[in-house]
Amino acid sequence: MSRTRLLYIEDDPTNAFVLDRLLSPTMDVIIANTVSQAFLKLKEMEFDIILLDINLGNGQEDGVQVKSRIREELNIKTPIVAVTSYAMHYNRESFIDLGFDNYITKPIERDILIEEINKTLNK
Repeated sequence: MSRTRLLYIEDDPTNAFVLDRLLSPTMDVIIANTVSQAFLKLKEMEFDIILLDINLGNGQEDGVQVKSRIREELNIKTPIVAVTSYAMHYNRESFIDLGFDNYITKPIERDILIEEINKTLNK
């Protein structure tokens, strides 16, 4: 069985490092720290799942805009999971309504993260 290849689009190096450490024992984790890096990686290789931070800093587009561009400009159907600190129950519904395949809140707990990734991959 091949390992899951995951792209994590996250501008915060600490958050990227933590997620990589949590998942790298069981998945191939590729980190993109900018939207332009993410688009290059998406053009270079295929991914099983994309985790996308909603609040990308440094004047970048937000995660909702990036998700739309991935779908429209690159025509990629890979599941995209919103990663955010917005933790209210209605936030989940909002992100699903915006076209995300799933939603994970920060701070990230390993067991919940793996469960949600598996749920998303098995839809």
